[in-house]
Amino acid sequence: MIMLLVATTGWFVSPFFFLLYLLATALSFMFTPAVSIAFVVTLITLFSLSIGEIDLAYDFLVVLSFLTVIPLSYFLRKRYLQLKQSEKQILVLKEEYKEAQTKVESLLANVINKFAVEMRQPLSDIKLIAHHISGAKSVEAAQKDSEKIKALIEEALESLNDFEAKATGNKLLSTPKDNP
Repeated sequence: MIMLLVATTGWFVSPFFFLLYLLATALSFMFTPAVSIAFVVTLITLFSLSIGEIDLAYDFLVVLSFLTVIPLSYFLRKRYLQLKQSEKQILVLKEEYKEAQTKVESLLANVINKFAVEMRQPLSDIKLIAHHISGAKSVEAAQKDSEKIKALIEEALESLNDFEAKATGNKLLSTPKDNP
């Protein structure tokens, strides 16, 4: 409809010519940028057949000005999507990084799951032994359970230090054994 309006009112000298720029930008917002690029290429092809009817330089510049719509619409679309994503109104999926993120997320999930399994056993044992200490009848049994708790805590801290070293590449300057 816009093309018909511009065509009937004089193509290059049409007062509605600016609507073609807006239409190309709107197409990039509504569809993929490829649709906008195809529309601009079609416009350039159509208008290149009419170059020289009014003024050669003017017509040529108008046709070339359509090329500025492509980066401008791409930039505006990207900024609009970033704005909507920052407002938490939409979630933008980045296809370029999708595969890399999937690999990193699965690796991270595996490392964290392994660490959780390693930590769960000593912490469960500590909880049970602490519960057992509260019901201990003799001092010797309580002291024996206390030693077990210390050993399990050392095991858990060692596991935590190993996880930290693997995850960050940094080792702690002092270990729990150095600081009782």
